[in-house]
Amino acid sequence: VIPIDGEPLLSIPSAAKQFPWDLVILFASAVCVGGALVSAEGGLSAFLSAKMAPFLMNFGGVGFFIAVAVVMMVLTNLLNNAAVMAALAAMIASMFVNGLIDESTMYIACMLIAVIGDIGVLHPGSSATSAMYFGQSMISAKCGYTASITACIYCLIVAIIVLIPLSQIFY
Repeated sequence: VIPIDGEPLLSIPSAAKQFPWDLVILFASAVCVGGALVSAEGGLSAFLSAKMAPFLMNFGGVGFFIAVAVVMMVLTNLLNNAAVMAALAAMIASMFVNGLIDESTMYIACMLIAVIGDIGVLHPGSSATSAMYFGQSMISAKCGYTASITACIYCLIVAIIVLIPLSQIFY
């Protein structure tokens, strides 16, 4: 396409042969599955609202945040990160709207969801990015799991020590 010395730097046929089509298909399928998971008709949002909200209400205070974090860690390992983050945040927001949790609890829970959902990229089944990460020959599965578990535990500890007390001051 870009000429150098009168010849194209890269021709369209050679670019098409060398293009990583498997990654394009992987990303496209992740977007489709993610959209289905958060659909209002029968996706993950409906399931979480029906099943998880009563479960999470059994925990109070710090236990609620730990339960949200554990649910987020498990679900991002099994499902698409973006879909889980959207569905769980929508469930937390509906719990606030229905008066089941207060405003500061909603903010902290949504921050936990965002942070742990982002870290969930390190789990092999959670997203297309993690599939590429674990597909590298230089990185062992043990290294990936160790890093992700350490990061999730660290975020949970920081949330308990820093976010919860600060939210009580500001909210």
